[in-house]
Amino acid sequence: MADITKILEKSHYQTFDLIPGDKRDSDSKGRFECSRLSTYNLEGKTVLDIGCNAGYFLFKLLGKNPKHLVGIELGEKFVQIANDLNREIYKSSIIEFILGDFFTHQFSQKFDLIICFSTFHYFKDNQLFFDKCYKLLNESGTLLLEVEEYPENSLNLQTYFAGKYYLINKYNSVKQISHQRWFYELKKPKMAELPSLDKRQLQGNYQKTIIVLTGPSNIGKSTMAELLLNNNLDYISIDSAILKAELPEIKSFITSYGPSIHYDLGKLFGFVRQNCPDRFIAYFFNKYIKENSNLNIFIEGYLFMLTSLYKLFLNKCRENNYRVWSIGRII
Repeated sequence: MADITKILEKSHYQTFDLIPGDKRDSDSKGRFECSRLSTYNLEGKTVLDIGCNAGYFLFKLLGKNPKHLVGIELGEKFVQIANDLNREIYKSSIIEFILGDFFTHQFSQKFDLIICFSTFHYFKDNQLFFDKCYKLLNESGTLLLEVEEYPENSLNLQTYFAGKYYLINKYNSVKQISHQRWFYELKKPKMAELPSLDKRQLQGNYQKTIIVLTGPSNIGKSTMAELLLNNNLDYISIDSAILKAELPEIKSFITSYGPSIHYDLGKLFGFVRQNCPDRFIAYFFNKYIKENSNLNIFIEGYLFMLTSLYKLFLNKCRENNYRVWSIGRII
């Protein structure tokens, strides 16, 4: 017991079940139970834990008879703790801890399951994260991601994983400090599951095809988007794009309005319509449409309910010889 105490005293975060009454910053046991990892069949499978800290979750998976468990972590002391625990307690030859950066490390294998808990909010490039996970996953592999959602971080994960992953499930994690956390269970489809294009030339004489899905809030636009998306379509949320717009007047308005703007986007849309409609549509079109290498683009959002902005966008599409389909809910 003294050896375990000495090892764990270096860590402040993950709470292991090795010392009675031990409690640290993270409710590791509660997070594991919420994650539903105990239900996964990992017989002969490979697992990667991104931001593994001291290895708690990988050690919990040892009993599921996996082929290989790999954790990658930036904190040197946490990797040392994980290795010390494995040497003194778990004594497993199938577990490996890497001191390094997930984004730059060159992995020598692919994985059946990738988990990332309590780490995603530190990443600056969300798209690069999803793209690299996609490349590292085997066909039908699963990415289980824990995300802290609150208004200020303006997360719209569908923007990043749409067209690459199927959203299998979303469910609660533990509540840490004051914000709720969620698990997103994402699946990389088999190549055979991906819809193929008709052999006929779909583009005709047009440079791109744009599909627009619009309508009021809470009518199921996001759900419809999930049904329609595949690897042949790039997904864009114009409502999220306006929150991230790199225009001084929009940034200033969002800053002055405060975090509640995420719950009252109508105010922001009204401001843009009155003050900078041409500049925003030009910015949106160039950044998200014209510079997008995909020939088929799916745009979803309430903003195109504003006729004046939609007309400006359609004019841009006509000027560039883009074909536009519009989808709206009738009943």
